[in-house]
Amino acid sequence: MANRLGLRRLPAIRLVDARISPMVWCGWRPMLILPTALWRELDHVGRCAILCHELAHLRRRDHWVLRLDLLVSVLFWWHPVAWWTRRRIHEEADNCCDAWVTWLMPRNRRAYAEALLKTRVYIEKTTQATPAMGVAVTTPGARRLARRLTMVMAVQAAFQPL
Repeated sequence: MANRLGLRRLPAIRLVDARISPMVWCGWRPMLILPTALWRELDHVGRCAILCHELAHLRRRDHWVLRLDLLVSVLFWWHPVAWWTRRRIHEEADNCCDAWVTWLMPRNRRAYAEALLKTRVYIEKTTQATPAMGVAVTTPGARRLARRLTMVMAVQAAFQPL
């Protein structure tokens, strides 16, 4: 998958027991951090799709954009436009990486959408009581996920990778 994305080097991979989303962490060397329990829940295609999404963040060099984003957020922490822009940058980065996954794995859109849902359920599992279904569907996070799933399943964009 890394070769198809055009990555020269593979990041180190770390499996952790924390209840976190899969992510790329970029310190001195990029590292792909994957939660062990979620990894066990996903099938082979779902794992490949999640890996593709995270590697696409590396290929797009999103970690450099996020460093700049952090600097702007520190300098303009008081300005609402800074927070709105930060949220949009994160959303658009995920949308772009979703497009890479659907471009590289066009026949596996459903498996990727299911992997996204399993990831969301995994992250939100808590010992606390969950809200009524109608309340959960109207949250901003649920609306963003619904938009992402719609894009993954339906949008046929003319995608050209870098």
